[in-house]
Amino acid sequence: KIRLGVEMMDIDRFKMINDSFGHQIGDECLTAVADVLKNIDDETIFCARYGGDEFVVIIRDKTPEETEKFAAGLLEAVRKENIPNINSGVESYVTISQGICCHEPGQRHVSILECLAQADQALYLAKQKGGNRYELSMD
Repeated sequence: KIRLGVEMMDIDRFKMINDSFGHQIGDECLTAVADVLKNIDDETIFCARYGGDEFVVIIRDKTPEETEKFAAGLLEAVRKENIPNINSGVESYVTISQGICCHEPGQRHVSILECLAQADQALYLAKQKGGNRYELSMD
């Protein structure tokens, strides 16, 4: 059995980017965030676009503390891109929200769909708390 982290993330107030600057700029924003994910140099982490402005990250063999450190680093990496989002209501640059489900060996068996659902609930909580943050759910 392995440790597994499932993260759902999305771009805070992404609709405001499309509405304020147009879909071309929205696509450039998605590409810039995807490039941050693509540049993660860790063979235990797999990233993919999930749909719209959502991405899923699968993290294996990391403790919940290591997973949180990764999530904090991802917040910072996206912030450092300094992608404009002046009308977001969060910051003047693009920010992300993340929901993470961590599953530890020895816990009850859960499916990847259950992990995704828990990560999605944690993402919803992060967005409720204003975005530009992550929330962790331990299965």
